[in-house]
Amino acid sequence: MILINLVFIAKNEIFYFPYKRWSINKYIDKIINSLNYFYRFSKIISNNDYDLNRFLLQKIPPFLYICTLFYLMATFGFCNASLAALRAEPSDRSEMVSQLFFGEMFTILEESVKWTFIRNETDQYNGWIDKKQILPLSEQAYTSARIRLIAFPKNLVTVIRHINSHIETNILFGTPIPINKKGMMEIDRNMWEIKGEVFHRPIKTNCENVIETAKVFLNAPYLWGGKSPFGLDCSGLTQTVFNMNGITLPRDAYLQAMEGETINLIEEAQPGDLLFFDNQEGHIIHVGILAHDSTIIHSSGHVRIDPVDHYGIYNKDSQSYSHKLRIIKRIIK
Repeated sequence: MILINLVFIAKNEIFYFPYKRWSINKYIDKIINSLNYFYRFSKIISNNDYDLNRFLLQKIPPFLYICTLFYLMATFGFCNASLAALRAEPSDRSEMVSQLFFGEMFTILEESVKWTFIRNETDQYNGWIDKKQILPLSEQAYTSARIRLIAFPKNLVTVIRHINSHIETNILFGTPIPINKKGMMEIDRNMWEIKGEVFHRPIKTNCENVIETAKVFLNAPYLWGGKSPFGLDCSGLTQTVFNMNGITLPRDAYLQAMEGETINLIEEAQPGDLLFFDNQEGHIIHVGILAHDSTIIHSSGHVRIDPVDHYGIYNKDSQSYSHKLRIIKRIIK
């Protein structure tokens, strides 16, 4: 019991409690202040379990003590659906701001009856996910899975089979797979046999590989907040393509525009560079990947290849410029 209490007190010196939007947070602040004072100035830690627990229960109502301890011990999870929506608010009717692939891990920030507010481990993006589409992770399992080699399925849809339950799940092109030494997908104590070919992230990112990966998504429909072959937005395309090639990008176009080295002239740009486009207010609203022969791969209506020049993207269908070029960034060194 003494060890559990010490973890509770000392975590993150003393700990960071992430539930800022939870109404009980003002009580948690009082708990933290009391424990901070206790940790820094008391010698009770060196005494027996009885003294420590008596002190804690005097400072904290038992119900809050137990709830707080459980929340701190279960702050991680992973997506157990082939593809799950990440929403702006805890409602099926709310805007989908992004998606999670099967196995993507996250930090739990808040919970309601049916929804969980999380921060995606891949890009630090926040949103609400349906509780039925997640499984909890211990901190040890979360840390262990993060350091595994990452592979990706070669096919549009690949079947994985759980070793114990034998349940089969479809995973999609673009899904990051933590691979163990046996070549299986492994998260915590769960292992899945992969019934299909996979490829590993390259040691060094190659411009040609980025372009070839982007071409796999050609004609995929545009979907706001999407990042899979069955629907994705402009920044979802660039993020997924670069992630599959070993480079992590933020989720939104305006955030991606803060990455990399600025290229001043389109004549100096090279295939694999990211091109960003703005609206009349000067806000970045679109991004695409520069390909060969002055063309760009981007998601607009669907993933397509269009001519691009110093002014912007020229849409052959409408025979007009659809997006105005703002900035060029070199992500691949």
